[in-house]
Amino acid sequence: MHSSNESDSSKALHRTLLARGVELEPPATKKQLALLEDDLQHALPPGIRAYLELFNGMPNGGDDGDFMRIWGVREMREHLSGRGSGQLAFADFLIASHFYVVDVRTGSVAIDHTPPTIPLGSWGRFVERYCTEESPIL
Repeated sequence: MHSSNESDSSKALHRTLLARGVELEPPATKKQLALLEDDLQHALPPGIRAYLELFNGMPNGGDDGDFMRIWGVREMREHLSGRGSGQLAFADFLIASHFYVVDVRTGSVAIDHTPPTIPLGSWGRFVERYCTEESPIL
């Protein structure tokens, strides 16, 4: 079960993307979520789980209109190798110019732009900035 703040943030993200006319995939299945957690060897952070329960990323080739693409389970699993321990990439900008990652232990979000890694704060703060700032690219 995830906290109401994480769930509310993910619902806000979902509403914002729909309002922007972004095409989204149907929710992830319980089996897909279990496979991702098996690969991670860790439970999904609540915010990531909450959004995957609402929508399983954007279709292949799709983005939010500002060149950011939020991934589904398949892309997350494909990008697990090579990530730092405990990091899960969940989105990219400009076809892998940089990645958005979440620390599976703390739930902190960062931009992984090697180097440097740019901290963005909690899942809730990341979503708030994405949904409210004039340019959603963080």
